Parts: sequence; structure tokens; C-alpha cells
Amino acid sequence: IINNDDEQDENTECDSNQQTTFRVHMYDSVGDGWKNSVGENTHWGLWDELSNEEVGYGYLNGGSEGFDEVCELHGCYRFDVVVQSMYGTEASWLVTDGSENELG
Repeated sequence: IINNDDEQDENTECDSNQQTTFRVHMYDSVGDGWKNSVGENTHWGLWDELSNEEVGYGYLNGGSEGFDEVCELHGCYRFDVVVQSMYGTEASWLVTDGSENELG
């Protein structure tokens, strides 16, 4: 999982021999990201369907938009957005495949 909304992250795309399985586009209507000052945050999560364990997550670190990429994912997983803040209505998202086609 590659977090592209964090300017300190040097790894901004999948390796050349990997394909992007999907991309999570995150938006915040107020422009302050998905994390608030008391440590609550809204985040997306990826759960393994067999073990029901969360195997990946991400959130908009700051600003009004950003995206994360998930590379070369094999198996069955469940994607969900977890709202843990009273400001969760500020958050919106769109999930696309590696070719930017919107996924259901």
C-alpha cells in the first residue's frame, strides 16, 4: 500500500513489475484531512476475507484530497471506510482500478 498524500513518502507508485490493483481517492470538504486533533480519524481499511484481519489502511493526512494505491493484491479482501469522528461527513472517497475506472 502506497500513501501518496504524504509528502514525506518517497515511494509514490507501484514497482515497475507490479500493477495497481486499485486506487482510493480521498476528499475532505473542509480541507483539513481525515484526522482530527484528538486522535480520532476516518480511514479506509482492507480486510482479509478468510481471517477477517485488517491487512491495510490509509487516510487523508491533510488537505482536501489525496490518494493511496494498492499494488498486486491476490486473494479475497473486503474494502470499507471506517468513520471514527464526529466530522466524518466531511470525508468522501472514490475507488478506481489501475486504469482509473470507477469500481462499485
